[in-house]
Amino acid sequence: MYKKNINAFGEHVSTLYADGLCLRISFSTTYLTFDFCRYTGKDKIIILNTYDLDNMGIIVNFEAASFLHQLAMSIIDDKNSENEIRALIRCCNAYLIFEYKPDQNNQKIAYLTLDKNHQSVSFRFPTLPCEDERDVQNITEVTQLGLYVFAKTIDEYLTGIGADSI
Repeated sequence: MYKKNINAFGEHVSTLYADGLCLRISFSTTYLTFDFCRYTGKDKIIILNTYDLDNMGIIVNFEAASFLHQLAMSIIDDKNSENEIRALIRCCNAYLIFEYKPDQNNQKIAYLTLDKNHQSVSFRFPTLPCEDERDVQNITEVTQLGLYVFAKTIDEYLTGIGADSI
């Protein structure tokens, strides 16, 4: 059976982009890593967005990753889509804060915040507004698109850890 060799520092799996930040997600055989990278401008040669890769990051264990996955899926599956959520995960010398709360337009949005070394950086998960016509009324609903990608990425990590132990 072929097993992919993942180094101790983790293998980059996914990157989410929103509001001048990117959230890079990597995992090793035992940990999941979240790196919060700030937008630094456009590359002058190839005209692509560039991000500060000397970033703030955090490593979480299997249990913390499971908890984040459970929170995200409870919103996606409409079990907690109407409730506000604030969950704090302590990791060594830092806190990872998952929030689901109304924004300035009173739309519920999910955030992942890293509070480390007296600095805080918050990633707002991208959403997609969808128009739905009900009873001759147009209703705009918010699809938690970025949160879904986040949950699926964590699910891959959780599933991969189980597969590695076989």
